[in-house]
This record gives sequence, structure tokens and C-alpha cells, in this order.
Amino acid sequence: MNKMGIMSRQELTNAVQTALRQWRQPAGVDPLAALTLNRQLQQRSACTPQQASQRLLVDALEQLAGVNHEGALILRLHYFDDLKVHAIARQLSLHEGTVNKKQREALEQLVDILFAQEEAAAVRMRQTALARLEPPTYLQLFGLEANIDRLLRQVLTPGPPWLYAIEGIGGIGKTTLADGLLRRAIDITPWCEVAWVTARQRVLNLGGYIDPLPTPALTADALVDALCGQLLPDAAAQPRLSVQEKYQLLRARLQQAPHLIVVDNLETVRDVDVLLSHLRDLADPSKFILTSRHNLYHEHDIHHFSVPALDRSQALALVRFEASVRNLPATAAASDEDLAPIFDLVGGNPLALRLVVGQLHIHALPAILHDLASVNSRKVESLYTFIYRRAWDNLDEPARRLLLAMPLTDSHGGDLDFLASVSALGDGDLRHALDTLVMLNLVDARGELHHRLYTIHSLTRTFLQEQVAKWQPSRLI
Repeated sequence: MNKMGIMSRQELTNAVQTALRQWRQPAGVDPLAALTLNRQLQQRSACTPQQASQRLLVDALEQLAGVNHEGALILRLHYFDDLKVHAIARQLSLHEGTVNKKQREALEQLVDILFAQEEAAAVRMRQTALARLEPPTYLQLFGLEANIDRLLRQVLTPGPPWLYAIEGIGGIGKTTLADGLLRRAIDITPWCEVAWVTARQRVLNLGGYIDPLPTPALTADALVDALCGQLLPDAAAQPRLSVQEKYQLLRARLQQAPHLIVVDNLETVRDVDVLLSHLRDLADPSKFILTSRHNLYHEHDIHHFSVPALDRSQALALVRFEASVRNLPATAAASDEDLAPIFDLVGGNPLALRLVVGQLHIHALPAILHDLASVNSRKVESLYTFIYRRAWDNLDEPARRLLLAMPLTDSHGGDLDFLASVSALGDGDLRHALDTLVMLNLVDARGELHHRLYTIHSLTRTFLQEQVAKWQPSRLI
């Protein structure tokens, strides 16, 4: 395979020769089953890989006959009719050496035809797959490459787990990670079938305002319709098909060949609960990647990945890149010492970092940092609202009390005894509160098997120190 996951010409030559030799007595693994052409034909015709391979060879031989009739005939007589070289030579009134030469030339031409078809099919499939993704919200990845590589190896390995959860607080890069993962999968495996469905209802634009999106909360029926629209457009266009009929067609498609599907931005536990039973039924061999602010550790069959915040060097690199793109040369050229207060205040949350850079078009950095610390700005308040407000309003009293106590921990975190002393919660309430906050990705659990420490992001610390006390019960945005 080349770097795009396409067979090299020599690999295809070997595969075609093997497939021709096995024509009358197929044995073992089909050598042409890995072709994009094969996979596409299976989907269109509901045939087996072996049947698809034979169809591809017959069609390619017919095309060859248009430019080299005699060579195509020799290949048919030798492989399909099982005639020996001397019998072909006698039938065509040729020398055996001439038959061998013409057969080699015809085989090379046959491989040329299939190779060109495979490259074109891979390009078309890649374009189709990319069109199913939402436009990327980033120009360059920061701090995610290693995570993408690690997850990609797992999701492209056959077998369970079938469900993956990418988790973290708002703005941390869940959607970016999922997007980068799918784009990388498409690049290295052009046959990879992908789909993207979102449940996102709001987005914080880089002007600092929360924009509602027309996409409703994702129901099971909406999921089926969205996936059918991408993977089974002919079925989706039939108004007489019921949702259940579409579901069965979708299930058959996803079980016929592995697909990689992202379900983005599941904001509530209810969103997840509504969909999980359907996703489990649709999975295997296809895999689903969920992005959520909620930690789904309580689900037994989900592989969990918590998106880490950017470290200092990654955060400052992001700031400089964004500044360069936005024509802020002074910021792009600023020293680490000048930019460090940004990281000290908001930590490694990419959304918050990009919002800071966006505000530098209008305000000086000290004023922006003051606004972040004191929430002296509607745009900053929108940032906190987008990331934290809904979660805060849904916390019970023990969880709120513990969260308000978390800034008393240092950068390494605190253990259960420390949290009990600073929150004044009993053992039962403390453990319940921890379960809630970790599930919402408001608190990070770290450490080893016999000793756990609990801490919070820098942005969460700033939010707790300045914003919560100012919030009064009000209608959410």
C-alpha cells in the first residue's frame, strides 16, 4: 500500500495474477477484496467480495478487448477456460513463445486498467467522505496530533470496542479531535466510509457571542434520517419508507462493511441515553465516536478519551498562530513573558485562547485579562455561559459546594481527605459530588490505582473565583 492506502502497481499485479489463477477454484482470502472498487461494487450490488472481484475482472477484460482483442482472448482462454499454452497456441495458430509474450503484455494492460479505475474510485470516495464532514473550525492542529494517532490506531483495528467517547469541558477541542481523526482516516484509508451527525444547538463564535444553531437535539429518528441521507441517499429520498424500514437498511449497510461515524456534541445524559441502544445495535463492525461534555465512564462498553488541555508551549504556539492569521504581528512576535499571563489565567482551553486573540483587535491585553478575571465584559460572560452555566445550574448543593472548594487545591490536586476538609461534606455527599463533577468534566481525576487526586482546569479556577458569585437565577441563553 502507498501512503494513501492504495495498492501499489506491483501489489495489484500480484493480486490480479492470484485472482485469475483462483478463478475456477477460489481459495483463501480474496486478493482483490481490499480494492475500493470491490467495496463499492459490494455496496451497489449486495454481492460477496469474491463475486465483486470476478465482476471487476470480467469488466476489465471487456475493456481490454476494445484495445487488445487477442490479448484479452488469451487471458480468457488461459484462466477462464483453463487451457494450456500449447492448446491456446494451436487454437490461435501462434507459437507458444508468442502466446506467452502476448499474455504478459495483456496482463500488464489489464493491471493498468484496474489501477487507473482504482485510483479514480479512491479519489471519488475520498471526496464523498470529506463532503460529509462539517467545515473545519481550525486551520492548524495544536497538541492533538499524538492523540489522533493513538485513537486512529485503535478505531481502525478490527474488533471491539465499537463505541468511543471523546470527553471534556466546552472549548477543549472535542470536535476538533474528532474531525482531525476522521480526516486522517480518510487520507490513509481511502476506502474508509465515514459519516458525521451533530446534536449541537449553540456555538460561541470568536466575536464572543453565543449563536443558536438550527439543528435540534438529536433523536433516534433524526439520527437514522441523517445517516441515511449521507450513506443511503436513494433510500432517504423515498418518502414512503418508514423510519423502521430506513433503520433496517442502514443497519444492513453498517454491518456489510466497517464505517466510522461521529455523533458530535451530545450535551446531556439524556441525549446519550436516547441513542446508546440504537448505536450498539448499529455497531460491529462499524464504530461510533461520540463527543460529549459528559464523562460516560459508567457505560461498560465505551472506550473513554478525555481531551487534555494544551500545555504552556502548545497554548502560546496557538496564540501566536492565531495572531499571525488575524494580522496581529505584535502579538505573534511577543515574548513568552508577555503572553504567559494569558495561559496563567485561562489555561490550555483552545476556545478561550482564540477568544482572547480575537479581542486583541480592539482591546489591549491587560484590559482583556482584567475582563476575564472580573467578568467585566458581555463577551467574557458569554464564554463562561457557553462553557459552564448550564452545568452549574444543574448541580445539586453538595456538588456546588465541592466545586466552589476546588480552587483551594494546588496544581497537583487534592485527595479525598483534603476535599472533605475544605468542603465540609460527609463521605457519602463527597463521593456523590465527585461522581457528578467528574462526569461533567468539571473535575479531573488523576493518580494511580491506590491513590487518586482531584483538580480543575485553570479556566475553571478563574470562573469559580470570579463568576459564580455574580450569577443570579436567570433564563439560560
